[in-house]
Amino acid sequence: MIKLNKTIKEYNNIYNQDPDIDFIKNKLGLSKDKIKNVFNFYKEPLSINRQSYNSDDDLSEYLKDFNNFDFDEEIFNNDLRDYIEFVMSNLNSRSSNIISMRYGINFSRRYTLDEIGNIYNLSKERIRQIQNENLKTLKFLNDNEKLKNFFNYKYKYYNFKN
Repeated sequence: MIKLNKTIKEYNNIYNQDPDIDFIKNKLGLSKDKIKNVFNFYKEPLSINRQSYNSDDDLSEYLKDFNNFDFDEEIFNNDLRDYIEFVMSNLNSRSSNIISMRYGINFSRRYTLDEIGNIYNLSKERIRQIQNENLKTLKFLNDNEKLKNFFNYKYKYYNFKN
């Protein structure tokens, strides 16, 4: 392990990059599988100031800067999220989940009609029908003025800020 680490550091100092597995294999006389196993067990912590592999940027440039964090934006997003959850509570759980998946609400991404159909064992046409029925229901049940106020506030806030 010490020889491997020393070899990597020497190569890194000379060429300013990490060596490939073939170089280490030839230098130390180890098999590729052994080298891969060692790498899997041993992970050296990275410095935030270390340059990223694809550019001259520091890794710290990709981290969120909490000194310039926009608390007003966060409060607005939390209020909007709460309101959307309240609106969605008017639907049954399956319909609410279908709308949430379709528009990426509380999900990491938006799902296609086909993907949602596969999850619920329904055709994508049936999912589209459920989506449209529930959007009409939400449109009639809820106070659209409150939603308009959210976006009017955001529009005025950002025009004032800039």
